[in-house]
Amino acid sequence: MESTVSISQTFKKKANWKAFIIAFALMFFQQFSGINAVILYTSNIFSSAGVELDANTAAIIMGAFQAIATFLSSLVIERLGRKILLFTSSIVMALSSFVLAVFFTLKYRSSLDITVLNDIGFIPIVSLCLFVVVFSIGLGPIPWMISSEIFTTEIKSVASSAAGTFNWFLAFLVTKFYLQVSEFVGQDTTFYVFGVTSLLGALFVYVVVPETKGKTVEEVQAELED
Repeated sequence: MESTVSISQTFKKKANWKAFIIAFALMFFQQFSGINAVILYTSNIFSSAGVELDANTAAIIMGAFQAIATFLSSLVIERLGRKILLFTSSIVMALSSFVLAVFFTLKYRSSLDITVLNDIGFIPIVSLCLFVVVFSIGLGPIPWMISSEIFTTEIKSVASSAAGTFNWFLAFLVTKFYLQVSEFVGQDTTFYVFGVTSLLGALFVYVVVPETKGKTVEEVQAELED
């Protein structure tokens, strides 16, 4: 109660509003990388790519890769740091999205022989598995960690809760409208957008996001004040 501050006082500090921007931006890039669309509509994506897997098998494959990668992330986050994993994760996710988008472009917007498409039918599986793995190591868990490491004690609970609410609102939008958007503009265009968003996320991480590994909140706040 003694450390409670008003909203106006909170935003008088440069470090606080930069922390808000970082937390909310990372939640945005996390969700608009397309992760929930990939996880919830894996069987649809595989079917569109010509890979015949039932929904249960597709879910098991994605879940297995995500579980393994999430375990690995717990081993490397403290060793490698937040920033490098966020940056690498965003770059690889962008590349995976672009590869999948190109596959859909070749399938639906070109006259490529069906035999050739069948020969490269493994590409969607590899791309989606790689996408989920790198997400689980970087862009999945780290935005939640950083949102708890960049805010001062006075505003941490409210700010982190607000960032989390924003995250799930974006998750709702992506999962609600993914199929409609894909049908309207094409799955290739949708994944091109996801790829561009991930690239922008990588740029944002490189330029704006501070490394928080091994630092106190006071040290992080001082860095944000610069």
